[in-house]
Amino acid sequence: AKERGRLQAETQGVTQQRMLREMVLALEALAADAPLILLIEDLHWSDFSTLDLLAMIARRAERARLLIIGTYRPVEMLANGHPLRAIKAELAIHQQCKELRLRLLNEADIAVYLAQRFGADEGRRFAGLAPVIHERTEGNPLFMVNVVDYLAAQGSAIDASNIAAPHNIRQMIERNLERLSADDQGVLEGASVAGTEFSAAAVAAALERPVTEVEACCTRLARNEQFIRSRGTAEWPDTTVAGSYAFLHALYRDVLYERVPPGRRIELHRRIAAREERAYGDRAGEIASELAHHYRNANDKNKAITYLAIAGQQAIERSAHADAIGSLTTALELLMTFPDNADRMQRELPLRMALGQAFIPAKGWSAPEVERLFNRAREICAALGDARELVPALYGLWGAFHVRGLYRVAREYASELLRRAQSANDPVLALMAHNTLGQTLFHRGELHLAREHQIKTLALYDRERDRPLTFLTGADMRVGCLNYAGWTLWHLGYPDQAVASGEEAIAAAQPLAHPNSVAFAAFFSYVLQIFGREADVVQKKAARVATFSAEHGLGQWLVFTQIHEGWAMVMQGRHDGLAQMVSNIAVMHALGADIGRPQMLCLLVEAYAAAGRIEDALITVGEALAAAQTQEEHYYDAETYRLKGEMLLSRNTSDAADAQHSFERALEIARKQSAKMLELRATTSLARLLAKQGRRDEAGAMLAEIYNWFTEGFDTRDLKEAKALLDELGN
Repeated sequence: AKERGRLQAETQGVTQQRMLREMVLALEALAADAPLILLIEDLHWSDFSTLDLLAMIARRAERARLLIIGTYRPVEMLANGHPLRAIKAELAIHQQCKELRLRLLNEADIAVYLAQRFGADEGRRFAGLAPVIHERTEGNPLFMVNVVDYLAAQGSAIDASNIAAPHNIRQMIERNLERLSADDQGVLEGASVAGTEFSAAAVAAALERPVTEVEACCTRLARNEQFIRSRGTAEWPDTTVAGSYAFLHALYRDVLYERVPPGRRIELHRRIAAREERAYGDRAGEIASELAHHYRNANDKNKAITYLAIAGQQAIERSAHADAIGSLTTALELLMTFPDNADRMQRELPLRMALGQAFIPAKGWSAPEVERLFNRAREICAALGDARELVPALYGLWGAFHVRGLYRVAREYASELLRRAQSANDPVLALMAHNTLGQTLFHRGELHLAREHQIKTLALYDRERDRPLTFLTGADMRVGCLNYAGWTLWHLGYPDQAVASGEEAIAAAQPLAHPNSVAFAAFFSYVLQIFGREADVVQKKAARVATFSAEHGLGQWLVFTQIHEGWAMVMQGRHDGLAQMVSNIAVMHALGADIGRPQMLCLLVEAYAAAGRIEDALITVGEALAAAQTQEEHYYDAETYRLKGEMLLSRNTSDAADAQHSFERALEIARKQSAKMLELRATTSLARLLAKQGRRDEAGAMLAEIYNWFTEGFDTRDLKEAKALLDELGN
């Protein structure tokens, strides 16, 4: 108390300048022994004295180890005519300050914030919300924190599907809006209807005002950094040129949009849509998504459906599958509000077909949505008597059953396609039919018949004519056929031709700029290395396909590549790949994508054997044989029985009789299918067993017969192993 009294006496009558000077000296004294950093948050709320202090410190000529960092929101400073604006400008002129625009937070930053704020347990509620929060706040830290507060207040059931501007942010934005003139507010409300990014011409159309007036208002607001920023100019096909602008934050636009009464909103959307449609004329498809948005919000369902369909098809063509699904699904939802009659079905059919095309690369042929969409399309075709559209519906149903591993049903659809193609004498339909049969017959183990259809497919293919089929079927026809031709040739005993076919598929896919075709070719090509048991090559190529597929949203390839990478890891001594294989095979089965399941299980058998888990391998062999029987997928049956024999021998030499029976069964199947490569493998295994039993001459003779059949592939592992055994047997 004594010291306080003395201080009060000494400071009576002290001027502001003296106080400021003494505070500056105090800060410099504090900085004498160690560098001092002074942080002042929210300078836009600071009083005049604080700003005067900052100005005086900045003007000091004496050296001091002192750094002052101040944060502020430009929009607050500009809206209020705050003195900080003048002080900042003066300091900048004399190079006494430096302004740093803070970078916005990215998704990774927001994810770190969520993890640190909520910890491991509570953080699970917010897992995966970083992208949504980033989209709604554009990484603005203040908005991000308030949005997270808003979500956290929802309790255990967080709904991020429709994040609105939290109440305290809305108050802040509303307060800033109230500082503007009624004219400025009206222009901004019109802009909010035009979109997050907009042309002054669109706003002028909405408000029915001259473009020059709206443009002048937007330019002034952008110059003052109030709500919007300039984005150059926008030019429409009818020669309209006007300033282009964007809201500084999506939340600004949201709050402004909510201020517009619903009835007026509808009218503003209608005016904008009509003006833009008129401006673009026959090029209106270029802004189909924008027109669909405006017409939908203008409650013009007919035009909204038309432009949503165009936007969906455009998205399919540029492989933006998620966008396509969104547009086409919305179009169908709107259409389903119409009366159920022939007119509605006529419009529904192409939407269902296009949506099916979008789901195939996005979620795979086995997705339940694919079958439902094409089944409904087939029903509509039957009701309308539309034979022309029935073909793509049949193709879609074939694909759905083919990828699910239901080959008997898939063959029925493929055969129906061929009958219709022959009846119509249509080369395009014939191309589709032969391609489907070539694929399904391969999986059924009918290799020569599959090869015949593959040859016919390649003969019928016309690049220019058949290019549109790529988007209908999900992949280029020639690429798909070359892929299956490679697998078929390998099984038939032509490994060099198989590799050449795979390389040709990759070369054919590259110039198409169609991601699914590229991934399709790369995947099938490296599977040939799996057949050849080249684990190191497989791991590298599978990783590349996985990365490419993830970048392009091709989910159907990711699970397959994970299985193959796991196999390659185990075969190179990394047994942690087993868990990766097991989990992803289970994922495939859960998704209904059982195509190639017996072969995948055989890879797991090999992996279990490499890890010394023979009992697990034998159990898995049984699963592979059961799957093949259920699906009628038999192209790998010979290899499955051979592996069974090898596992029996690995378990116990007393199982030799059962092992021999398995090898003989493998030989029987391989010869019936003309699967020479699998016949060679089975013969090699049987010959090795017979040699151990002292039947060396018999073993050598049977192995020499199949080995001498081959005319290529002598550098492959299978032929090398057979040759080594022949040499050992003296043949």
